[in-house]
Amino acid sequence: AGLVGVGTAAPAHKLTVADATLTSGFVDVIGVNNTTTGHTAILGYEANGSAATHSVLRSANNLPLAFVTNNTAVKRMVIDSAGLVGVGTTAPQNLMHIVGAADNADLTALKLYNNDWATGETGQSVSIQFTLNRNGTEKQAGKILVGKDDDFDDGASADSNMQFFTTLSNTVTERMRISSAGLVGIGAASEGGTLEVDGEIRVRNASDRANDFARLMWNSEVFQIKTSTAGGYGTLGLAQDSAGNVGIGVSDPDSELEINGQIKITGGSPGADKVLTSDAD
Repeated sequence: AGLVGVGTAAPAHKLTVADATLTSGFVDVIGVNNTTTGHTAILGYEANGSAATHSVLRSANNLPLAFVTNNTAVKRMVIDSAGLVGVGTTAPQNLMHIVGAADNADLTALKLYNNDWATGETGQSVSIQFTLNRNGTEKQAGKILVGKDDDFDDGASADSNMQFFTTLSNTVTERMRISSAGLVGIGAASEGGTLEVDGEIRVRNASDRANDFARLMWNSEVFQIKTSTAGGYGTLGLAQDSAGNVGIGVSDPDSELEINGQIKITGGSPGADKVLTSDAD
């Protein structure tokens, strides 16, 4: 049948090279040789002493390994001698370095696709996970996830969200979500506001971030604005309860407006012994 065997009397392909070595390490089977520098590409396998464990294609003499398609001189992918992988570049600068060109348009450099689907289901998602080494064990440190806001059964229900996770005390927790409508929720999914924060908002003075800041927060069903110029919990400025009562310097107002302190009014015709009065209306 024209089949050629090297190391075997029963070749299965047009050229079959057989080797029975199982010594631990790389076993070189076929070499592409440059007569000046020696082997430049080697095809073989890796063994663990009792069995073959990996098929291996490797380069020698610190040469990069290049992959070419379509019978051209263009290198589609390169793995350099340091193990850096370049797609669209022969000089990768990172573990994975992707280069492309999209004329006045978006370049999709990486695509993640979860192709599971069944009508009415909303649980499918796709994510990028980030892990760190904790005492020799790989642990998840964060995640970016894209999930469904609807079932994707048709164009009208193709609604997605994006979720951001961090890890605290070995527990991975969602911290922020952007809904299909562009609503942003921090600490919880937004229920209708363009930005919703489940917790406290701080506004800091850039020149003294440690001490000068304002807090926007809920405390016992009362919305409060507090300021601080010396760190700590802050000084209450304004509060509004669920009934709409507003307090200035008061944390639990029981009137439509309650003020703890003096009132200063400027403008008009101020004078001694003048008081605020109301007209008939």
